[in-house]
Amino acid sequence: MNHLLAHGDGDIFGPFSVWTFVLRFGEMASQSAPTLLTGLLLAGALRTRLGQAWLSSVVSGTPGRSLLRASIFGVIAPVGALGALPVATEMVRANVRPGHVLCFLVVAPLFMPWSVGYAGDGLGLTNAIFILIGSIALAYALGLIVQVFAKRPSPIPHNPQSGHQSQLTVAVRAAAGHCASALWIYVFLSISASAAFAAVLEPASIESHLGESAITTMFELAVPLSFANLDSDTAIALASEFWRIGLLPGGMVVAVILGAGWSIGTLAWCVHRLGRLGIIANVAWLALAMCIAVIGNNLLLPTRAGEVDSHGFDVLTKPHNVDTEFTNYSWGLVGDKISESLTHNGVAVATLMALAIFGVTDRFITRRNTPGRRNHSTNGTDESITTEHSLPGRVGLISLLLLLLIANTYSYYPPTEELYERLRLQNGNLGDAIAILDNAQFEHPDHEAAMDRALNALDQIDRNIARIQVSRVIRGSRKMDGIDTLSEIAIRMRMKLKATDSKDKGEDVLEFARQLR
Repeated sequence: MNHLLAHGDGDIFGPFSVWTFVLRFGEMASQSAPTLLTGLLLAGALRTRLGQAWLSSVVSGTPGRSLLRASIFGVIAPVGALGALPVATEMVRANVRPGHVLCFLVVAPLFMPWSVGYAGDGLGLTNAIFILIGSIALAYALGLIVQVFAKRPSPIPHNPQSGHQSQLTVAVRAAAGHCASALWIYVFLSISASAAFAAVLEPASIESHLGESAITTMFELAVPLSFANLDSDTAIALASEFWRIGLLPGGMVVAVILGAGWSIGTLAWCVHRLGRLGIIANVAWLALAMCIAVIGNNLLLPTRAGEVDSHGFDVLTKPHNVDTEFTNYSWGLVGDKISESLTHNGVAVATLMALAIFGVTDRFITRRNTPGRRNHSTNGTDESITTEHSLPGRVGLISLLLLLLIANTYSYYPPTEELYERLRLQNGNLGDAIAILDNAQFEHPDHEAAMDRALNALDQIDRNIARIQVSRVIRGSRKMDGIDTLSEIAIRMRMKLKATDSKDKGEDVLEFARQLR
């Protein structure tokens, strides 16, 4: 299978680039601000009486059901890799069992409210569902493994501070307290390690691994690219590129499960908060992720070659237009890109700074006024919440899952204008393949590759035409003229491609182009 990508051959790792490190650090810090802020606010909400009651109802009961509910809690929490850390810290403080905490911590970074639909859009529903089920199975297995090494649970301590304050005050003070804690050490470690990976990854490192084995591709390409990422949407976009250009599916699975969920900061948090359980959990975490990737590599085989060009990997590697010989230009370019990212996330960054200042001030005043105040934080060993009221947790999870279903439906069916632009792109890919088919001999290797490309483009065209009809209904968009005609042309072209004579295929491509204008 031959793929001719635009970048040319390149090694995986190159010299460290200071410009790239600063650029990716600034971009990732800015992009992570909204989800980090969401995680802090959610952690604050869990400190309230209502939040504690809901959390206790989620993680109580038999291990089988409670671990599954903790995993679902991770799926519905829009917190990202860094925002999951303050929520997990609050769960440890509430004496939630470590297995349940890790179930949440594994799944929460992987999925935003729209991630399954977004993954279905780029990877196909089968692959998206496999990754969702595989992630929950990974979290569930990890929770069971940790529970084997954990101690017996002890009752949750009562928090006297929340009894005479408004619940809003409790939530804000708790969020500010997390923001003024060691959280920033984990954040700095996560972003620094990811930016360092990006600073050594070469932008032309894809082609040399197209013909490699599944294990080689995963370890030498997918894993480094994954460790250079912290964002779930970027992880799904990266996995879509693996799938789109025909790379091995194991790399696609690794790109999501490791690229969004695991980082050096998460490792540091686990070791600090959970001690030896954290070390065991991280080793098991990585081993289980690779096992799921191997399974996916054997189950999710592409039916034919993918598209021939991809620039999507460049968002996690060195920029092409940064040169060590032009220092002023490079630094100016880095500054402009970081400023542009901060423009979109400036409110979240400013709110985080305000929370941090408030948290430091509140902690100083509290310690000064109550020097003998008891510290209610826990060491993260196996202690549990118990409650007799499990219905609110179930109702809350079911209600949120229904909302997620709606959000993911809209995510899977993007606006009709976007789908129409994809039809134009696939029309170009189809035209290129037809040109090769008309010029290559039937027995020539290029003929078979071009046939795969043409059939792949037609598959994408059929899928987008079907989704345009649904998207128009659920979004209330205007009806696109000529869609039915395009579908008929695609059917005729598929029949001609499978015939031995290909002289008149070009006429249908020209008709396709006229319809798309």
